[in-house]
Formats: sequence, structure tokens, C-alpha cells
Amino acid sequence: MRITFVLHHAEMSGGTRVVAIHAQQLMERGHDVTVVSAPLPPLGWRDKARSIVRDHRLPREPVLGPSHLDGGAVAHRVIDRYRPITDRDLPDADVVIATWWRTAPWVASLSPAKGIKCHLVQHYEDWGLGESTVAEVDAAYRLPLYKICVSRWLAELMRSKFNFSDVACVSNGVDLEQFHTPARGMQSLPTVGMLYSTQAFKGCRWTIQAVDLARREIGDLQVVAFGNETPADDLLVPHGTRYYRRPAQDAIRDIYGACDVWLVGSRSEGFGLPILEAMACRTPVISTPVGAAPELVIGGGGDLVDFEDVSGMAQRIVRYIRMSPPKWRECSDQAYNVACDHSWPRSVDAMERVLLERVANTPAPKEAHSTWQP
Repeated sequence: MRITFVLHHAEMSGGTRVVAIHAQQLMERGHDVTVVSAPLPPLGWRDKARSIVRDHRLPREPVLGPSHLDGGAVAHRVIDRYRPITDRDLPDADVVIATWWRTAPWVASLSPAKGIKCHLVQHYEDWGLGESTVAEVDAAYRLPLYKICVSRWLAELMRSKFNFSDVACVSNGVDLEQFHTPARGMQSLPTVGMLYSTQAFKGCRWTIQAVDLARREIGDLQVVAFGNETPADDLLVPHGTRYYRRPAQDAIRDIYGACDVWLVGSRSEGFGLPILEAMACRTPVISTPVGAAPELVIGGGGDLVDFEDVSGMAQRIVRYIRMSPPKWRECSDQAYNVACDHSWPRSVDAMERVLLERVANTPAPKEAHSTWQP
């Protein structure tokens, strides 16, 4: 197959990582894979006005940093400037895949020569929209693109909210060569971990409150965390936290592996890759019922708590920390077994099957011409 992925822009996000892994492994299976992305959009007038008021100068335009596509063998083209990706930017293909709601209208507008139009649904982005609106997001999801969802809740949302009866579910995987630890016991000092973000929907404020509450019963509770940001003054990590800003990818497994339990307080996730990564490092997870958490935790190796349930998360932290070593080891092994059932090769197997079936069952277009400009 000839497969094209259309990215909004390439970065170190989980969404880009998912695309990079699928692209690389599909290429290794003999498919002709291309990724096309745009540079970052220019700053809007609101951002410029805020900078002038705050800093008394115009801000610098954003530039792309590193991405999960760097150094890979997959062909990756970044177009000349931020604009919709069009026919002239893409090779002819059998399948073309939007990877975010903003790229869905771009893909929907392509000619048949660019391939069967699909949408890899990694989230339902009804949060943090800035100048966009939920109506714009919903309009993108209503476009007639074949939906490939990374979790069951997203597949059900596509059916119930957007009336798509034919929806595929291809669960994300975890790289067991990158995320792993030997069988182990509990830490010498009780330790919990979390991913830090100032984005409100990530729920760090409630997670931090739960840790502070749990410390009333476990005074020596340690905290490790990592994230892309410097902790903000109005959202400080718990006192004494070992915080790692933008750690190397190979160092993240050591952070997961240094914990007795991993905490996820998010209100919204399409999948929740850190849940699976922590489990691969034999760390049980306490999570809100976001993304794939319900289907992952049901296999053991973790617990679910309600959204914003600070006391509930604190109680479960205490329960895991006070588990007997054999019981905790049982939970740790269960978490690892769940991760082993969600390896990336299995996920790519499913993606390949979905795409092959879609190509086989879709009639070839009567007219298709290319304006591809390499």
C-alpha cells in the first residue's frame, strides 16, 4: 500500500509519537509511507497584543522543535508555510490519513488520487480551543472520513454523537523495548509519580491535592514527576518533588520504575499513553476513567477514581502504599501483563488489517489525476 499521514505539525507529543510508530512499522512491512506536516502557525493578534502589553515588544514567531519523526527512515515533508495541505503537497496514494481535527478538512478536500480518506481519531478536542469553537471541532468530525479510533470510548463517541456506524478501533501500543523494568518490589521509601501539565484538563491540580491529602497519613510519601513545562507559581508540584523537565525518552522508564503507583487525574484523554507506559514498567496505576483507562485497568494492575475525586484518589494512594509486599507484587505483575498484551507490533497488525480491508472494499475512483510537486 501507499500510505500518507497528514500531521498538523510534528512535535514531541504523544499524538506525533503514535503516527511516527505506525509510519515506521508499516514502512518496515514493505508499505510506501509518507508523512506530510505543516510548520507552526503564526501567532494570532491576541498573543501579539498580550506580549506588547506584558513585555512591551512584539513576540518572536514560534519555530518547530524536535519531533518523534526526527532521525527515522520514514519520508517526512514539512510544507513551505502554515496553510492547509493540498493535492500539490502529497504523493498519490492508496490511503491518506488525517491525524487531528484540524487536518480532517484538509484531507476531506483532497482529490481521489491521494487515496481513501481516513481520520485517525486520537482524541475529541472539545477543550482548550483558544479562538476555535466546539462547533468547528464537531464539523471536522462529521466529515465523511473513515474513522479509526485509538480507544473504545472514542469509537463509541463517533457512533453515538456523529452517527458513524462503520468505525474501526485500533488501540495504541507500548514500546516494550523502551518501557520495561525487571520484576521488582516496592520502593524503600513510598513513592508516587505523575505527569505534570498546566493544562487544566490534565487534572494536575486535583492530583496534587490528593498527594497532599495522602501525606497526612503517610508522612514520608515521596513524589516524582516529569513534564514539558517549568512548574507554574499557581500550580506548584508537591513539596520535595523530584521533577524532571523534558527528560530523555530513555530516562522516562526509570521515572516510572521508581514509583509504587502512577497517578492520572485527567479529565480528558484520547488514550492515555502514560498509563500503558507505567504498566510496562510494572507500576500500578490510579486513574480517572479517561481514554483507554477503563479497558486497561479492568485487567488488573490499577484502580479507577471519579473525576476530581481528591479524597478517593488519596484513599487509593494510601491503600497501595500500605499493601503487603506480596499483594503489591501481584498488582505489579498484573500491570505488566496488561502492557504485554498491548505491544506496538499488535497495534500495527490491527492498523494494517484495517487499511488493507478498506482498500480492498473501496472501488477505485473513476477519475484521479495528480498535481503532486515533490
